[in-house]
Amino acid sequence: MIIRGSRGRRYTKSNVQSLYRYVRDDGSYGQYCGIAKIGDRKSKENLNTYEYDVAVLRLNKWMEGVRKLRSRAKRAPRNETFKVLFEEYERNIDQDTSLKPNSKEAKRYTLERLKKTWPELENTRPSKLTVEAVKNWHKRFKSDGTGFVAPGAKKRLAGNSASTINKTTSALIQIMDIAVSKGLATDNVVKQNIQLEKLHVREEAKLGDITSKEDFNRILEHLPSTDAGKPFAFGIKLLAYSGCRIDESR
Repeated sequence: MIIRGSRGRRYTKSNVQSLYRYVRDDGSYGQYCGIAKIGDRKSKENLNTYEYDVAVLRLNKWMEGVRKLRSRAKRAPRNETFKVLFEEYERNIDQDTSLKPNSKEAKRYTLERLKKTWPELENTRPSKLTVEAVKNWHKRFKSDGTGFVAPGAKKRLAGNSASTINKTTSALIQIMDIAVSKGLATDNVVKQNIQLEKLHVREEAKLGDITSKEDFNRILEHLPSTDAGKPFAFGIKLLAYSGCRIDESR
C-alpha cells in the first residue's frame, strides 16, 4: 500500500506495523522509516538503513519513545498554549542556581524578544505549531528585527545580529523541549528545521602602544620627585601589579 507524506513523498507499508519504505519517483525503493500517530499528529523517524532486519530493530527502539509520548499526550491538557510554557520557562530561569543575576536577566529579555516578534505564539497550542510558521517567523526575525529605535536615532534598526538570532531561537527550542516532555507536542519542529546562524569571529583587536617595563619603572621613579606626581605613584603601582580595575581599587 502506497501512502503520501509531506512534500509529496511516497511510502510503501511493510508487514511490520509503523514500518514504511520510501519510494523514489522512478519506482525504486529508498531507506526505511517509521511513521506513527501521536495524539492528533503523525510523527516520522528516518531509520537510515536499506536493510529490513536493521530497520525493524531501530523501529522497535523508536517505538519505545513513541509509546511514552502517547502516554504523556493522553495526560496532557488539550488546551494548554505557549503562554503556559513561557511561564514555566521563566520559572526554570528563576530556579536555576547556576545562573548569575545578569544571565537570568538576559534570558528573560530573550523571552520578551520572542514574544514581541511572534505575538500570536502565546495563544498557539504546541501541537498546532507548523514547520511553515516556524520558518516564516525565523525569516521575519532575521530581516525585520524587533523594531527597536536607538536613542537619538530616527529609524529603527533593521534585522538582528547572528548572536541575537541564535539566542532567541535557542530559547524557542528549549521551550519546545518542555512541550514535548509534557506531551503537548510530538516532536520539536524548531530543533529539526531551523539551523543556528554561523557566528563570524571578529578580527583580533589591535593593541595600542604598551609602555615597556623599563619606561614604566622610570615613570615610577620620577613621580615621587614631583609634588603633583606623589599622590599617583601608589595608585599606579596598585593597578599595575594587582590587575585591579579602576573601580575595584577605589
